[in-house]
Formats: sequence, C-alpha cells, structure tokens
Amino acid sequence: SPLVFKILLFVDVHTMSGSASEVTYHPCHGLAAPDFKGRRLVLPAITVGNVGQLALDLVIATLKLKQVGCLLHPDVIPVVGNDALACEPAACSGHISTSLEVFDSPELNLTILQQRSPVCRGRYIRYAAHLALWIRDSHFSQVLLLASTHADRRVDTQITGSQMRFICTPQCTLKPQAARLQWRLLEQEVMHEQQQQQQQQHLSLDDELPAPPAIIERGLARILF
Repeated sequence: SPLVFKILLFVDVHTMSGSASEVTYHPCHGLAAPDFKGRRLVLPAITVGNVGQLALDLVIATLKLKQVGCLLHPDVIPVVGNDALACEPAACSGHISTSLEVFDSPELNLTILQQRSPVCRGRYIRYAAHLALWIRDSHFSQVLLLASTHADRRVDTQITGSQMRFICTPQCTLKPQAARLQWRLLEQEVMHEQQQQQQQQHLSLDDELPAPPAIIERGLARILF
C-alpha cells in the first residue's frame, strides 16, 4: 500500500536479564513442546495497516506451516475466533485462532509467532520485556520483527522505489543476506535526523542506549529495538 512504509527490524535479546515466567507456552493437543534452540523467529509488531500480521499470514499459508502451540500472557487481550487461514467455509474443521499462535518448521529452521489481538493499554513495556526474556530462554538464534509506519513520515529519498527498509542491532550478522535480497538499509541520515528530534523531545526509553529511529513511533517495535 502506498500509505504504509514497511520496516524490518533484526533484534538482539540475548543480553536481557530476568525471568519470563509471565509468558506461558502451551503445545497443541497431542504435541510435545518443540525445541526452539537455534531457530529463526519472525513476529509482527501491531502497527499501521497490520502489515506485519498480514505478511506473516501469507508466509504461513504459502509455506503451509504447522501450528505447534500458543502463548499466553496476561497483558495480551484474549481472543478466540475461527480459523484465520481457512480460505473457504468447507476448509474450517473446527480449528480456532487465538491471541498468540506459534508456527514451526524444523526443516526450514523457522518459527513464527503470530499475534492476533492487541496488548492492553499501558502494558506494552512489561509485555515486551517478558516476551524478550521468553525469546532468550527459548534460545532462538535470530529474531526478525515486521513493522510499518505512516507513509507521510518518509523523506525524499524514500518516496520512490521499494517501500521496504531494514535496520538491525549491532550484533546482527544478516547484512550480507539482506544485500543479496536487495533489501535497503534504513537511510543513516534519516536515522540521525530522527534521533536528534528524540533527544530534543526526551523521547528515548533508555538514556544509556541510543534511541531507535523516531520513524519507529511506538509499540513492540520501538521497545524491543
């Protein structure tokens, strides 16, 4: 959509400390809890146009990924609905969708955490911290977060061409792969300009760490990155 600017964020959570006891994993009926060690985790941020969620539904459907379980957290609004991936009524076989669904493929070394309901107001920081600790304790090797923002936040160099950018933490080792896929790094001058605005407006969540670009306005994407 021309109204949405897509952003991929590669996040490092291995330096976090604390306990992920608020996040509970429940395997699907009849399945044992999988070993996520070494897997690549992809999850959406609830942002403009639900771009991350829609993109992951396409990935799940295209790769025919199998749901292996779900997560529960008291700060995520509980929801139960019909099968979100069923294309026709006849395809609905009683499978339900919940707030946080986990899909996994050992063959692809890929795990997807799909979020289908928002976080309670005022609880994002706590939820993000607990989720990051669960990711760390599950020993995922890489984390990719899909986000989006309003297109009117773009600068001149972003008006034409691909509407997707990526940024990553200093520990990220995926830049060569991103280059092969012709992904474009979020322009450094944009990041610098946005960070200056943050410092002037005291928007940084942590004075000891560089603030994420202001183009990442709020929510899980901003807190985790």
